[in-house]
Amino acid sequence: MNVVTVSQLSKCFKLYSGPREMLKEWVHPLRKKYHHAFWALRDITFSIQKGETLGIIGQNGSGKSTLLQIITKVMSPTSGFVDVKGRISALLELGTGFDPELSGRENLYLSGSMMGLSKKEIQQRIPLIEEFAAIGEFIDQPVKLYSSGMYVRLAFSAAIHVDPDILIIDEALAVGDIKFQNKCYRKFREFKDQGKTIIFVTHGTDLVVKHCDRAILLHQGELIDDGEPNRVINRYLELLLGVPEQGQKSDDSSGSIDVESVSKNSSQIATVTDTIVQRFIEKQTLADECQNNTTYNPNEHRYGNSKARIVDYLVIANDKENPPQVDAHASTTIYVKYHFLADIDVPIYGLTLKTLDGVEVFGSNTFFEKQPVKPRKAGELSMMQFSLPLSLISGEYFISIGLAESKEGDTPPLDRRYDMIHLQVHNPTLRYGVADLRMTMNELP
Repeated sequence: MNVVTVSQLSKCFKLYSGPREMLKEWVHPLRKKYHHAFWALRDITFSIQKGETLGIIGQNGSGKSTLLQIITKVMSPTSGFVDVKGRISALLELGTGFDPELSGRENLYLSGSMMGLSKKEIQQRIPLIEEFAAIGEFIDQPVKLYSSGMYVRLAFSAAIHVDPDILIIDEALAVGDIKFQNKCYRKFREFKDQGKTIIFVTHGTDLVVKHCDRAILLHQGELIDDGEPNRVINRYLELLLGVPEQGQKSDDSSGSIDVESVSKNSSQIATVTDTIVQRFIEKQTLADECQNNTTYNPNEHRYGNSKARIVDYLVIANDKENPPQVDAHASTTIYVKYHFLADIDVPIYGLTLKTLDGVEVFGSNTFFEKQPVKPRKAGELSMMQFSLPLSLISGEYFISIGLAESKEGDTPPLDRRYDMIHLQVHNPTLRYGVADLRMTMNELP
């Protein structure tokens, strides 16, 4: 079932060199033209099925925002038509949608009423909007006082909590902070699971590949490609760069590890690290200490049957305790502490590493690795050590920690804390992607 149908859509703007020419054209007795026509869109035709996530890409000036404004009825087309079935909620470019003189709360009532919600329905949604936006007391301050990040937090939260059938996002998330973006991408996946339709406009080609079922490419107001995201992205890169994207030649001197230097300092590093780890082991708290770490992500997603709980963790990298930034390829060790509230015969300890937008880079657990583990009694504490080199490209990453049990062929979750740890990886090379495989290149005679 198509929920959005765009048929032979075109939009033309009259461009004048100044207001004088506009006036001259308006009063000229023979209707002489003093403008030139600019076609922002030409004969655009496509449809979107219910539950589909469509990515719209193109260079600046290609017509993306104009198309969205026509779909949302902010603007009328010159010719053609758009048919939309269902309630649309749109987060267009920053600066639209809210009255800057009104408070955030007043704007929520205004935008909600424009979406057809009753006052009671808006009141029921406001606590959810406030919790997701997390802008605190600024909810009752004029929007003109908001930072761009606060604005997009509230605007996105309002957009998703009106229960739309179709959600439209136009680049606005780029101004949000890293942790809020991660929260938004999780919401995207929830919407997809609920069968909602999403239209996503971004210059982030990797985001289109990872989140979209299909992509369309606009170029100079025309739709020139429509289909599988990877193929459309490749076409876009050819237009953007003039040639197909080529791999960057790496400089062997950058990003390389000085093995001799590491060896000379290894004993000192071990001493410092041992002290930090010993202090962590000796801390016998049963309270949840995770939130006290500087690398903790308050937007984590947590669930489980509470027969055991993850209560603390320690990240050691670059000889530092819970560093917010880690050098690529640095050996990183994560110590995790668990408190058991029931007898568990075969616990399963796991770790998953994900990108900012939720793509799993790596994951495993003691069950997959055939790692022997001890049965645990109620009241016991246990600790796991996960060691891995972060051979990654520069970027923001999230680590999830999980605890389950193997029981009669099933693995019920005891405590799973998705995206609990936030790490920023620094890699001085110009390589791209996610993993840094340290490829070498040699020109042969």
